[in-house]
Amino acid sequence: MNALTTEPSPLLSRLPSELRIAIYELLLAFEHPIKLRQTVAGSDKTNVLRTNKQTYNEVLAVLYECNTISVTRNDFCKNTAYGLKTPVDGRHIRHLRMTTFGESIACSFLQNSCDVCSDHGRGLLTALREMPRLQTVTIDHSSQLSTFRRFQAVSLDWTAGRGLDCIGVGRYRISRQDSGGPELTFEHRALAAIWPRLDILTRTFPSEQEEDEELVSLRAIDPDIPDKLWLLHCARKYGLLHELSCRAIEEIWFSDDVLEDMSIAQRSVTLDHFTSEVLEYLPGQTAAQARVQLRRMRL
Repeated sequence: MNALTTEPSPLLSRLPSELRIAIYELLLAFEHPIKLRQTVAGSDKTNVLRTNKQTYNEVLAVLYECNTISVTRNDFCKNTAYGLKTPVDGRHIRHLRMTTFGESIACSFLQNSCDVCSDHGRGLLTALREMPRLQTVTIDHSSQLSTFRRFQAVSLDWTAGRGLDCIGVGRYRISRQDSGGPELTFEHRALAAIWPRLDILTRTFPSEQEEDEELVSLRAIDPDIPDKLWLLHCARKYGLLHELSCRAIEEIWFSDDVLEDMSIAQRSVTLDHFTSEVLEYLPGQTAAQARVQLRRMRL
């Protein structure tokens, strides 16, 4: 259909509302974050929204509640024209993923950014807290590391002195406030996804084939860093981190048992320092060079 109609769908209208909702959930629950457009990439199922007004009202809530919605900081910017934003209806959304953490194009040309795009991000936090059903927000800062570090430095002002807790390599979190609001997670998407899988791979003593298969899978997340991180893991396993000029990483690469014995504050500081050192190591060589170095290390 090309437009909404007021006529009820003969089939759907005869079904109990609980059954209709169950059907919508089967149709519209996507495995990946979605952008709010007329259609979702790779699927025409969102066309059900255009059936009639009754269906539209029922389906819209299901679409928002069942999925992680992909947005950018630009979509909340106060200096960006409405027509250039993704419409974010906060009444139903439960999970958001921000794909970038940089300021909007509009604010990048202005001397003073709006409070959404400013380093402190207070306007962004306020906008997120005003969404009544929002539970989690994941923000990918991998392409704006300097912006994230500035945000991290001033975050104490609005987190009751807690700041951002580093909870894993490349992952930070601000837990829900007592007054409510969503749980905010900031992550270097590729590093946060790849590191735990390589950590597991190291402990399983993989065959050469298993190692290759896992690295191929990880390169689908990021084509550059899996081989570099795998070189780090193998160098540590062989006691050769010093050959990579990674003394700082070697000194603070603690086992999980040691990290568990630390206080939350100590663990956060340690993981944050470790994350910074790993990110500083990554640009030092190409993935191809890392593979060559690993082969030499194993001779």
